[in-house]
Amino acid sequence: MLLCQVLLLFTFHTVTALPTSPILHRSRRIVGGDPAFITQVPYLVNIRKNGYFHCGGSLISSRCVLTAAHCVRNAVPNDFIVRGGVTLLNDVENKRFVERFFVPAEYNNITFEHDFSILRLKTKLQGASIKPILLGDAPPLPGDFIQVSGWGLTHENAVFPPNRMQTVYLRVFEQEECKAFYEAYRNVTETMFCASVPGEKDACLADSGGPAVLGDRLVGVVSWGKKNECGHADSPGVYVNLNKVKNWIMDILYTYC
Repeated sequence: MLLCQVLLLFTFHTVTALPTSPILHRSRRIVGGDPAFITQVPYLVNIRKNGYFHCGGSLISSRCVLTAAHCVRNAVPNDFIVRGGVTLLNDVENKRFVERFFVPAEYNNITFEHDFSILRLKTKLQGASIKPILLGDAPPLPGDFIQVSGWGLTHENAVFPPNRMQTVYLRVFEQEECKAFYEAYRNVTETMFCASVPGEKDACLADSGGPAVLGDRLVGVVSWGKKNECGHADSPGVYVNLNKVKNWIMDILYTYC
């Protein structure tokens, strides 16, 4: 459901089309997930760029959203609108404009190292079914099941994202196994981890930037996968390991959020 298609780098990322019926060109989505309600994941937001659904994100304070750095690459704050507290992609409630965004200096748009960013909203995002999520105190361990949610494509050949938000539970891989899957494709570093249910459940296009949650804490951000593959047994989705980059996030959170 989350991670699947496009881009040369398979960045789960962008949707381009009519705001109410976007066509995905460079996004990831959830494969093998189930329809869900925003009340189950009140921290989830959708991010629109120039009016079109673009990426997912997580509300980490009433003023700030955590998403993927590749979601804001080659853009300016005025390009974005954030919506929270909505189950359906075409809901028009709770619109917030972006005042500025922060990207770590270590971010690399080729290796996807440090692929995360923070959007500061012009006004607080508050209301029914809206609640920030706390960052985890420990990284996910092999065998843990993380919850991933978003509006990404539901299979790798899909064109339109689902209007209804989806959620899925994915198993975290051993780090060496994750590295082996991508040995000839891209380096998996200590700031990343892999998760899927091989051949059945995965993240895909348009899920980029969305949350990976363990228990009730945010532990990852949907980042990348193999080009044109979602749900394949040998190409699990790759996530930012927030425990490895938490200090930078907390510095921004305390200073600006």
